[in-house]
Order: sequence, then structure tokens, then C-alpha cells
Amino acid sequence: MAQIMNLNPSCVLCQGEFCVAYGVISALKKFGVKVVAACSERKSVERKVGDNVEKTSSFSFVQFREYE
Repeated sequence: MAQIMNLNPSCVLCQGEFCVAYGVISALKKFGVKVVAACSERKSVERKVGDNVEKTSSFSFVQFREYE
């Protein structure tokens, strides 16, 4: 946490393993730092190839969502 706060951030992107992220988000918010997560849209396409089905997914950034 000290490394993050030494950078004097106005906003931090925090995502990942829930228990760790929760602790980091809570601590940052106590310091008055805005914390956000990136939101994306997934588009999937399935196609039959012989006896198999191939699924291809693409993700595109939509917005940042602030933790309340």
C-alpha cells in the first residue's frame, strides 16, 4: 500500500482476486483515492468444424466503473 500511496494517485485501477482486491480497494478509499474497475463487452461466435464446435470470444473495453 505504501508503494501505491507514494505515487500520490488520484485514481487507481484495481481488479483481480476478490479477497485481495477488497482489501486494497477498502484501504485506498480510506485514503480518499478513487478506485475503478474496467468493464468490457464479450462477443462470442461458435462455429461447427467437423465434429467439433469452436468458440471464439473477443472483448472490447466499454467503460471504467467506480467502486462505491
